[in-house]
Amino acid sequence: YLYFDQKASASDTILANEGGAAAIEGKGTPNFASVATTDMGMYAAEDDYGTSYYYRGAVQDNWVQFGTDSSGQALYWRIIRINGDATIRLIYNGISTAQTGDSTMISTEEVFNSGWNDNMYVGYMYTSGQRQGTGSSSAIKGVLDQWYSVTSGLTAYSDYIDGNAGFCGDRRVSSGNGIGTSVTNYQPYTRISNNSPSLSCETLDIYTTKGSSTGNAALDYPIGLISTDEAMLAGIPNWNSSNSNNYLYTRQNYWTISPYWFNDGFALVFVVYSNGSLDGGYVYVPIGVRPVINIRADVALTGSGTVLDPFK
Repeated sequence: YLYFDQKASASDTILANEGGAAAIEGKGTPNFASVATTDMGMYAAEDDYGTSYYYRGAVQDNWVQFGTDSSGQALYWRIIRINGDATIRLIYNGISTAQTGDSTMISTEEVFNSGWNDNMYVGYMYTSGQRQGTGSSSAIKGVLDQWYSVTSGLTAYSDYIDGNAGFCGDRRVSSGNGIGTSVTNYQPYTRISNNSPSLSCETLDIYTTKGSSTGNAALDYPIGLISTDEAMLAGIPNWNSSNSNNYLYTRQNYWTISPYWFNDGFALVFVVYSNGSLDGGYVYVPIGVRPVINIRADVALTGSGTVLDPFK
């Protein structure tokens, strides 16, 4: 189980499992234009908090069992990365270790936003007339908040969940101004087009919980979505290719938190598609949802991270 004591931290345990920080950093940067279909282990990249260590490819030792659903069934997750502050980022996998199918999501059909005819609707939160506003919650945020609030087997373990490690809904622009009906390309689109993912984010678009000393401190609950950059780091390619041999592949469509563009009167956000690729999705189209949470840096782990012996 996860618990607080003087044993090795979760990040130390995970890094040791992958050969240690020095060995991981020594691997350099992978070619993101190449499809990662084998177990490539971990790589290192800088984020806004320090050095992050992320899993890439068809890895099979990043399983975590944490919390229960409202019926008392264990919840399973996959580790996306160790954040730069040593917290551990997890993406939901369901109440079993099945890697594909509807069960890997909390819902199969949810819109990102019911509105679509304004740049603001690419935002996880938004304010009319502002590029990086947080005055209103997106429809998808409402779905995640509701799920978290009623999942008693998570709220009971809320002390283990970190609210300062934020979720990057990067609304920086490559062209346009990101306001109103201005035709706008967002930087996540440019980075993914160029196979150059980044874990850097502006403070106003780092969604953290209220009272947090980092990010925008706008969230009621410490829950969000994977970013498109994190998906590409993991080995999911852009629309020019696909990857069905990857730990993020579920044979389902599911939302990311990352804006794509606003064009022809429609707002689009990135989606991980059922063929294992990244592309834009109209925000009003119902698509699947996989929650993301961050586990605190000062917990300890048992287990080896495999399907038969997940971290706990």
